[in-house]
Amino acid sequence: DWSELEAEVIITNVDKPLFSYFKMPLANHIDRNSPLGVSVYSRVIKDLEEADKQYSRVLWEYEGSELAEFVSTDCFRKDSEGNPIIDHRKKRLYQTLDFETGEGTGTKPFETFSPEIRDSSLFNGLNQLLRKIEFKCGLAYGTISDAQDEAKTATEIKTSKQRSYSTVKDIQKALQSSLEDLVEIMHIYTKLYKLPSSNYEMSFNWDDSLVMDKDAELQGMLNDVNSGILKAEIYLMKKYGLESEEARKMMPSYEPVSSTPFDNTVE
Repeated sequence: DWSELEAEVIITNVDKPLFSYFKMPLANHIDRNSPLGVSVYSRVIKDLEEADKQYSRVLWEYEGSELAEFVSTDCFRKDSEGNPIIDHRKKRLYQTLDFETGEGTGTKPFETFSPEIRDSSLFNGLNQLLRKIEFKCGLAYGTISDAQDEAKTATEIKTSKQRSYSTVKDIQKALQSSLEDLVEIMHIYTKLYKLPSSNYEMSFNWDDSLVMDKDAELQGMLNDVNSGILKAEIYLMKKYGLESEEARKMMPSYEPVSSTPFDNTVE
């Protein structure tokens, strides 16, 4: 299949390598001399390990605090070998101990083990670790931590969301750059192998819904349309991601005119 391909080809008028590389827009703190990128969570590896340990403590707290009854073996019937007979469904609840009970011994035939669970303090510790991870990864509080404990004041909420917005925008810019390089490389190959090709155009539309409530924004634009201070086609373009001409065609009053400029006045 590859026998017809040339082993080596010299390509002229190319000002970049024919590959595209996408990396996180973060400094490589692991190897400062390397051009390679690092993961978005590279700065929180140890924090993730601590969070995992803390969650294990929470699980152990629930398991270790399960209700149990320490009961003297004298309280159970015995089998032929003298072992207490306990229903298999209740073996976790009843823990048998061989001790004397009754008057004069000062020991009751059973004792209930039901300690208070410390889940609140353990979960609070876990949540603080998750908030630390969010901060180091450039995420808003409440992304992976408990959303009920996120920043409360307007300034804190804005700062937190802005941090996440900035992180995502930087990643989008890096991704857009690598995609632009990739398409340009594909175009070079089509010319090299004389494949059908033409000039191309690229456009990117990154949604800003991270920091903006799109529904509220659209409702505000609709109010402006109803008030007559905004053209309806602008609203349709925003809501459905259309070009101007496509938005006009969706409007009830649209009439295509070939010889005169389009009149977008709504009667």
